[in-house]
Amino acid sequence: MWGFGGLPPGLTPNYATGAITGTPTQSGAFSFSISALSPEGESVESVAFTIAFGSPQIIPGQKLSIVQGAPFSAQLQGADESDRPISAWTSSDIPAWATLESDGRVHGTPPASGQFPFTVTATGPGGTDTDTVSLESSAETPVIATTLVDAKVGVLHESYLTTTSPSSMPVSFWGVTGALPAGLSLDPTTGRLFGTPQAVGTSSVSTYAQSSVGKGSTTISIVVAPGVPIVSAQEFYGAAGKDFDATLQAQDTTNRPATTWSIAPALPSGLALDTSTGTITGNLTNPVRFSATLTATGAGGTASAALTIDIGAPIIAPLDAKVDYALDAVVAFTTATITSGRSKVETWTASSLPTGITFKDGVFLGRAQASGTYQITVTTQNKWDTSNAKVTFVVAQGAPIIAAGQKFSAKTDSKADFEVGLVNKSSRPATKWTAQGALPGGLGLSQDGRISGTPSQNFTGTITLIAESPLGKSSASIALTIKGPIFYGDKNPILQPGRVVKTFPSGLVMVSEVYKMRPINEAAARSRFAQGQTLVTSSTSSTALKIFPAPDFKSQDSGFVEMVVTAYGFTGADFRRTRKRMQSAKILNQVLEVPAGGGAPTFQGKYSESNIQILANTHTITRAVAYGTAVNPIDGAHGVSSLGGYTSVISPVTERYDVTAFGEVDEVTVTTAYEVTFTQL
Repeated sequence: MWGFGGLPPGLTPNYATGAITGTPTQSGAFSFSISALSPEGESVESVAFTIAFGSPQIIPGQKLSIVQGAPFSAQLQGADESDRPISAWTSSDIPAWATLESDGRVHGTPPASGQFPFTVTATGPGGTDTDTVSLESSAETPVIATTLVDAKVGVLHESYLTTTSPSSMPVSFWGVTGALPAGLSLDPTTGRLFGTPQAVGTSSVSTYAQSSVGKGSTTISIVVAPGVPIVSAQEFYGAAGKDFDATLQAQDTTNRPATTWSIAPALPSGLALDTSTGTITGNLTNPVRFSATLTATGAGGTASAALTIDIGAPIIAPLDAKVDYALDAVVAFTTATITSGRSKVETWTASSLPTGITFKDGVFLGRAQASGTYQITVTTQNKWDTSNAKVTFVVAQGAPIIAAGQKFSAKTDSKADFEVGLVNKSSRPATKWTAQGALPGGLGLSQDGRISGTPSQNFTGTITLIAESPLGKSSASIALTIKGPIFYGDKNPILQPGRVVKTFPSGLVMVSEVYKMRPINEAAARSRFAQGQTLVTSSTSSTALKIFPAPDFKSQDSGFVEMVVTAYGFTGADFRRTRKRMQSAKILNQVLEVPAGGGAPTFQGKYSESNIQILANTHTITRAVAYGTAVNPIDGAHGVSSLGGYTSVISPVTERYDVTAFGEVDEVTVTTAYEVTFTQL
């Protein structure tokens, strides 16, 4: 068995043999599928099918009308020139006083009346055709008599276009230029205009009639008037004693408008119909079910449908109410209603329920979980009626409750901020906070329940906090753990002036120093930064790099070592804040020692630098510094004293530089951490 999909027009398949036969009616390139089916399976292929232009076909027996001594111009016609195109017209025996152009136009001035036959040839991509054309003084082209066509939307239309052509010159083809109104079609062989119009409107259409003599054309008006209204069965509901308002409906009112409405039998007393709009209004005091026939009349005719008006009893109506609850109180509230002479509720709904509250069939249930005032709309509804009421829930606030199991961790010398958590803080706020006993040094408790500050001592334990409000109070223990930046113990070495040292035997030592830094030549430094130029400075880098902000800084505090800081990296307008760059410090020759009583520093030993890097977005410099073997554990050289009963050995040192943003004065905090091993004697 063979299968075919989408054959070109005019071709017919044979499903038994697979043959494709017929006469193509349209030129062009086509693609369609062919399937071959046998008991063993199926094969499907796509076939490209090209239909070339057909041979030109001259409309036979063309007669062109001429008048003796009068110039004329006429056009020769080919049939179906879209698929049988003509590229040139020629004639070898046309009268000498006439001219045939290659586009088929014949023109000239006849010297006499009569008949002048000649042979013409039409040549196109598909071949040639030859026929005889006659110039005749008695020939006439068709004259279209039809100028107006009337139709209605939705009504089957049929009419014929007519001409004043003599019967001896019949019209062989009818056509239109442009689109006919939606739903209408033209039979090209008979001039029959038929179909069912779909939209109201007036269309001007250019129509032509072709005979063997020539083609005549004119413009006709097609007027599509509104059709018969479309209506369907309609049913309306209302409640006795309440205003009724409904509007009869018609479909497709643009093309099938209803200009007048009527109802039979007449509406019950108390209801009235606006015949022009179809609106029914009024008020019926008692329930009733009314059935009638509605009729819609328009320009296109009339249409009718069934009408039902069902008036029921008013619905059970909820009443406005206000209820007060304490926080966490059990809610069981039934909405008050008017029930006497009322119809049953089909659906209950409530809007904006408070947290923890549910609503069903007019009853509120649950537990008040959040304080506040809540406006709830309760609605009852059935097919006849609807009614609303406002129910106001007022839930009072409760005493504060501190959440159990809270933990607070911090480090000394670092800012800390911790908000003590309350259970349902929005409904159980605290207006006063107190602590039983003193908080660790550096920390405080604010009246909004925050523990904040910079801890100055280690602490591990609990503190008891009390939260109060006019409605009551609660207390709970908060676990606090405060540790130093590295390790902490109960032994503090002798401190150098300007340094804070905390250590632990066989642990790490942390030393913090603060330098106020300003460019040696501030104006020049800022100018170079703005221009993004390369500065010549000393550097530990093996490759010359471009220099950026703060190229030359010097300590403002006497008694501290001078530092020359050089920034390296790529160029850019806002590089310091947005890009990664390398930064190093000029190598210091000696280790700084500040005498115990203060004053000018002295130097002991040497050190070198490596692994220097800064991230501009955090302004943090990390420098790895290794002390040489010449450094001895002298008191003050490294911030650690010898402890009684111990000897000490210093291992490699790491320094961290925290730098503020570029400003009038840059603040550099140098934090030095190094390992000290203590051995008991």
